[in-house]
Order: sequence, then C-alpha cells, then structure tokens
Amino acid sequence: MEGDAARILAELENLDRELILIDEQVGESAISEEIRRLRERIKAREDGDVILRLGSRVYRIDRDIIKALPFGLGNPLIAYFRIAEKLEKKVSAT
Repeated sequence: MEGDAARILAELENLDRELILIDEQVGESAISEEIRRLRERIKAREDGDVILRLGSRVYRIDRDIIKALPFGLGNPLIAYFRIAEKLEKKVSAT
C-alpha cells in the first residue's frame, strides 16, 4: 500500500508539472482567457451565485447579497432568476 501511495504522489507531481507547461504554452492567449472565464462561471454556479448575461457582458451577483435585500425580496428574486435560467436553457435547446 505504501508503494501505491508513493506512485500516486509521483503521478500527481507529474500532472502538476504538465499543467505548468500547458499554462506556459497557452500563456495569455484568447483561449486561456476563455478558460479563465469558464472556470469563474463554474465556481459561481457551485457557490449558488446568480449569473446575468446582458449582451456580451456577464455579471456575477453574490447570492448572499441578493438574500440580504430588505423586505424578504431576496428569495423570490433568486427563484425568479433560477426559473428564467431554466427557461433560457429550454429555449436554446430547441
């Protein structure tokens, strides 16, 4: 089992080195910028944040900020955004 652990650690180190090489090769190209944006959007969705797309601009609104709106408006607003997102997916899928 100790040998397996050492092998896995060595493979992880190799993967880290390969990732560094790939990042250096891609550099600050348009591809790397798009990858960075996609990672940010994935993290926002995992965090439950709201993502608004207006034209070519993308805005990320922290879920906690929306929930903190006065008069309890946060939860219905988040529900509205989720419904709009699902409708957008259905429309774009057809």
